[in-house]
Amino acid sequence: MSFRDKILYLEKQREVLEDRWSMLQVEDAPESDLEPIYLSYISKLLAQVNNVTKKNNQTQRSLLDMMDSINDVKDKYEDEFNLRTDMEYAFVELKKDVDTCSLDKTELEVKQGQLKGIIELLTTVYEHELKGVMEESGDISVLLNMDSRCPLKFENLVQEIKERYESIA
Repeated sequence: MSFRDKILYLEKQREVLEDRWSMLQVEDAPESDLEPIYLSYISKLLAQVNNVTKKNNQTQRSLLDMMDSINDVKDKYEDEFNLRTDMEYAFVELKKDVDTCSLDKTELEVKQGQLKGIIELLTTVYEHELKGVMEESGDISVLLNMDSRCPLKFENLVQEIKERYESIA
């Protein structure tokens, strides 16, 4: 330690001793002189308590406000989450419906193709049969002339048909 440091140390010690001496002199003062000091000290402490109480109340109010806003955000989040879940469910249901419709459409297209094939086959068969019948029948022309002078007698005709059926029977 240098000489200068020793001097600084001793000066600090002297200040501490002076402070102690001044405190001891205050303690030796009569008790009636201490009451204003205590009252002043108590009033300062009460002021500090009031300040702390005010700050505490403000902090509690801000905490309650914050909790309210947190609860609002939480409720909003839950609503949005439920809405999202409902939308996902609706999407899945809609997708099922679209898949079902798509399968039905595919089945109908397959049936349509099969029916077209059957129609083409039947048309081809019909055309071949018609062609065959036309070739077999050839050119048959039938001319029927009616004489308008000769009146038709339906009673005789009906009688004749009855007689033929009876003879066959």
